[in-house]
Amino acid sequence: MASVVAIDLGGTNIKGARVGQDGAIQARGWRKTVTDQGASGVLSLIADLINELKTPDVAGAAIGSPGVVDPDSGICCSTAFNLPGWDGLELAKEIRERTGLPTLADNDANLAGLGEYWLGAGRGEKLVLIYTIGTGIGGGIVMDGKIFHGGAFRGVEFGIISVDADSSSSLGGVKGAVECFASATAIIADARRRLTFNPKSLMLTLAGGDINKIDAKIVCDADKAGDPDARFVLDTAMKYLSCAIGTMINVMNPTTVIISGGVAKAGDGILNRVKNELESGRAYAPILKQCTIRLGELGDDAGILGGAKRALETFVR
Repeated sequence: MASVVAIDLGGTNIKGARVGQDGAIQARGWRKTVTDQGASGVLSLIADLINELKTPDVAGAAIGSPGVVDPDSGICCSTAFNLPGWDGLELAKEIRERTGLPTLADNDANLAGLGEYWLGAGRGEKLVLIYTIGTGIGGGIVMDGKIFHGGAFRGVEFGIISVDADSSSSLGGVKGAVECFASATAIIADARRRLTFNPKSLMLTLAGGDINKIDAKIVCDADKAGDPDARFVLDTAMKYLSCAIGTMINVMNPTTVIISGGVAKAGDGILNRVKNELESGRAYAPILKQCTIRLGELGDDAGILGGAKRALETFVR
């Protein structure tokens, strides 16, 4: 039976897998994302990983990339994290030439949504929204089993939904973007600010007394242990996130909203906050009651499995 190789490109690591038609992961590999040689160096790392994973039965490859990606041409249409020379890069073509495999490219959060629809928390749902909460905030929409890319293939950018009209913070020129308030980066920054007022917080103890070691996991762990400062930080972040989610629930009428990514690993501490905020008036009740809010089930494999799903549909007849 044919298989495909799927790559999830991140700012820190490049993760890949060979995946069968049943969604079973047959082999895994990874590379550290090194950017000092520019886009060419990153492309070489991706191609090297694909060549390591491919076997004679591999029919094609899929790349999940941060930023805006045209899914038809596989061209990157925006900058992406710390990846140099990414805007305008013909990602699919470059990898195809380096590996000899038919290759497609798509936004990483879009593929994570497709993965959760196929084998995770969105199985069988008519309309799925996924929010990936990590260093930034990504998002995807899967409608009737297909990724919704928007009219000009430039959506879906959940991280830049504006949730504060008067904020001086901005992302991509959008004032008050939710990523500025609810991403792991924002949670860490807010926690460190609070520690300047209360150095006795459990967060600092868990960080070994070094404020620079505070990360989102420490904030979530301190919250679980009852630390009031950590609770305030997460309450605030999830309030903003729920405003963004509620807006999309009102617009799209989804059957399921999935929260995934690194911050979602905190589990019910995140999920229950979002549910409570939505039920308190962040979403229109008649629409909200038809929607299930869930945590992702696939973890770091969501994007890989979504990429595999697209590649199987595209390259395996």
